[in-house]
Amino acid sequence: MSELRIVQAPSAAPVLILDLWSAIYAPVAGTMVISTDDPLSQTGGAGQMALSESELDGRYEGYRTDYEKRTNGSIQWTCLVQAATPILLEQALAVLAEQVESNAPAFLEWQPLQQATPLFFERRGPGSWKPNLTQREQGVATVDVVLPVAPAVQGIPYVVAGAVSLPGVLALGVTPGTLTALLDVEFDVPALSEPLVWGMLAAWAPGGAPFGVYPASALTLTNLAVTADAAAYGGFDARVASAVAGTPYSIAITIDPSLMVLDPAGFECDVLLEVWLHAAYDSSLLPGTLLSLTATPPGDLGATRVSEDLPTGKALGSGAPGDIWWTSRAGVIRLPAEPGAGTWTIIATILPGPGSSALLAVDWMALVPARQRACSPTGVSPSGGYPQLLTTGAAQTKGIARDLSGSVAATGGVRHSDTGLGGAPLRLTPGAGGMLGIWTGFAVPDDPSTVVPSDVLAPSVNVRATVTPRYGLLSVP
Repeated sequence: MSELRIVQAPSAAPVLILDLWSAIYAPVAGTMVISTDDPLSQTGGAGQMALSESELDGRYEGYRTDYEKRTNGSIQWTCLVQAATPILLEQALAVLAEQVESNAPAFLEWQPLQQATPLFFERRGPGSWKPNLTQREQGVATVDVVLPVAPAVQGIPYVVAGAVSLPGVLALGVTPGTLTALLDVEFDVPALSEPLVWGMLAAWAPGGAPFGVYPASALTLTNLAVTADAAAYGGFDARVASAVAGTPYSIAITIDPSLMVLDPAGFECDVLLEVWLHAAYDSSLLPGTLLSLTATPPGDLGATRVSEDLPTGKALGSGAPGDIWWTSRAGVIRLPAEPGAGTWTIIATILPGPGSSALLAVDWMALVPARQRACSPTGVSPSGGYPQLLTTGAAQTKGIARDLSGSVAATGGVRHSDTGLGGAPLRLTPGAGGMLGIWTGFAVPDDPSTVVPSDVLAPSVNVRATVTPRYGLLSVP
């Protein structure tokens, strides 16, 4: 080994708390042991698993595992402590004992001799130490140290940056590790005439999975026609100038769910696919208009899967006078993701209400992994108390941390706490082709208010995604 230190947090240049490979402290060769058992635990070793199950949606689908939880592991080694005098030795032992017994957040940084980069073990509570003082008068002691650590080991965080036109996707490249990586995101927003009040982030791998944003020109249309529109996503939308009441208008896309990596927990062979639409409506069209979501199996063989809002579909609301663009959550579909399941056609249908005869247009459809996304609240009015993504149109930097907490800073200013998102913590499945999807809006999706601002396209933003690789205790590189 070449490095053993207690530091504040994983980094390429971490803040040092105590150097355990120095003139005073040094690990005895051959004594370092990484274990999935925590001998200090009162509830059993880390090799034990706690499982939780809940009923699946549907009458005959049985149960699924919600999570798998592993308790702490441990790192054990014998530390050689040397000092010029017995008094200095006692002081060195006291410093070591203070750190071993500490409850303060910290990481043990360990870099074996043959490894190019260090690993970071999160300290989990106080450890134990047992000194051997037979050579105390010579200023030498050995200490058997046991330090509880988290079951996930972290690597050095790295940053992937790029400009993204919203809504859009940032390619994250190869994600190392054996466990899902942690993801922290920040993006620079230019000065705008009004604030972006709503946002959504989603992470997935591999890049070939059919998640992301699809323009109208890439969709299969029924009773709609692709039309050039400079204000629409990709410069085109699918529209009808005068929608007819009771006539279904649909957009569809065929995908192969087997290309989707299973949900991060990996406990089932299905993927929950969430579908969103960005559409323009005349206010006279909205009352009584319904949006529904279905998925047709390969060759139309087997049962068609439906979202939670069927059989009637969801009402789109009242809207505002004139033509407005609006983001709507179409619903969630459960799809089989095992190899050989075949392609499925995802169909979103808008059914105008009685008396409707006005503009209807759709410019994008988004497919999102429902268990790997986080967003601001939807289906409510952004009145007082709504956790807006941004509160002003000034140029600023918005941050969303791995735990979905938020931060904000004026350009070049000091960062402070701000509203975050709700949903799944930001995690990235290890492997090639990781992707980060970003959606924002000037309006809240499915806002039930009678006056809704038009959710026009947002600008380009500079995005920085900090990826922290993770490994299991028994699979560290």
